[in-house]
Amino acid sequence: MEKWGKDHWSLLAFIETLCVDHKGAVSDKHRRNFRTNSKTHPAYGYWPMGERKWNPAHGSRLKGYFDKNDPKLRLSQHDDWDCVEDFEAAGVLENQGSGMNPVFVLTPLGQTLTSQLRIHKQDGGHFATFDPMAVAK
Repeated sequence: MEKWGKDHWSLLAFIETLCVDHKGAVSDKHRRNFRTNSKTHPAYGYWPMGERKWNPAHGSRLKGYFDKNDPKLRLSQHDDWDCVEDFEAAGVLENQGSGMNPVFVLTPLGQTLTSQLRIHKQDGGHFATFDPMAVAK
């Protein structure tokens, strides 16, 4: 979690919106907002208007990427579904859906993080500079 950057935190904020406004369900409309690498997540790579091709430049940017403009801090094949897997592994959310029909539920840790993230944004912070450890101090 200490390496997560803009893409993780902005996705977590979007998932919180899904949890609040749509009971965590990811509809086809919402799925289009996910950065999807169809090679690594083929089940999510189908689009009614045709398949979007993955651009490695859209890979997840880790903490410090924007400060250093360091290409080593971009995971070229890591998409939003990988971020979701990172959230699950860290105990931030649970996917209570199945296959193409994810239903996200924030854990107590996820609720704490999204609350801290909202405060950070309200105070003028950016997703790229969010540090939950700094907020906790």
